[in-house]
Amino acid sequence: MLTRSAKSYARGIWSSEGVARTELRRVLLRPRLLPVIADALLGRDGTIWLRKESGGSEEAEWLVLTPAGRQFGIVKLPASTRILDVSATGALGVTRDEDDLEHPFWMRVMLP
Repeated sequence: MLTRSAKSYARGIWSSEGVARTELRRVLLRPRLLPVIADALLGRDGTIWLRKESGGSEEAEWLVLTPAGRQFGIVKLPASTRILDVSATGALGVTRDEDDLEHPFWMRVMLP
């Protein structure tokens, strides 16, 4: 990200050094505890589902946000699941077993 920003400034994409500096600060100043988002889904009811980076874990944690962006709940699923539909009440999807057979599931949202 930094090298791309530096190259953009060098090619004159930004109009001034101040604009370049502001853009670099935006990239660099990120809360340390902000999780890396690996996936995002939008529910038909306007909810936003964000999957945190699992870091090699076999479990994926999804943050469920209201349409206004406030945390509504959390859903923990096996990382190998494929989600088909989401809403404020839960997630519908399929998971695979050891024999590579798909099984449907419905997982409810756990309120914090």
